[in-house]
Amino acid sequence: MLVTCELVTKPGDAEEIQLFYYFIKSERNPQKDPPLLWISGGPLCSSLTALLFENGPLTIKMDGYHGGIPSLVSSTYSWTKVANIIYLDQPVGSGFSYSTTPLVDIPSYTGEAKRIHEFLQKWLDKHPDSFPNPFYVSGNSYSGKVVPAIVQEISEGNYI
Repeated sequence: MLVTCELVTKPGDAEEIQLFYYFIKSERNPQKDPPLLWISGGPLCSSLTALLFENGPLTIKMDGYHGGIPSLVSSTYSWTKVANIIYLDQPVGSGFSYSTTPLVDIPSYTGEAKRIHEFLQKWLDKHPDSFPNPFYVSGNSYSGKVVPAIVQEISEGNYI
């Protein structure tokens, strides 16, 4: 399993906005399996919760836990069995994503969709081998308000 974690600067913002993500390649066939962008609900919930408790390749073993350091075990239900997943901490202020200035706002759904679209453009410049596979955007809970705006922004931007 290959896990990449890094910050991506939002283009054009003089590095004011740093978006953090985990990228996990598919366990089956990374070259042929689709990329999927995961947005956790909340708002301001880290995608780390989905990675460890919902659909990531590892989960925290809770059975028999009596304190100490918890164990990580492989998840039977991981979406990385069939997809390359980008777990994105968004908006700014959630998880490890941050701003270098306190004046950065949390935008509307459409504003956040534009930021995420810009993030994806920069991410694709670094990972051009991820396409031409189909691309999916998914999430849970409150992200149901942002995911449609992201898909519309991508569709209208015609970059992906």
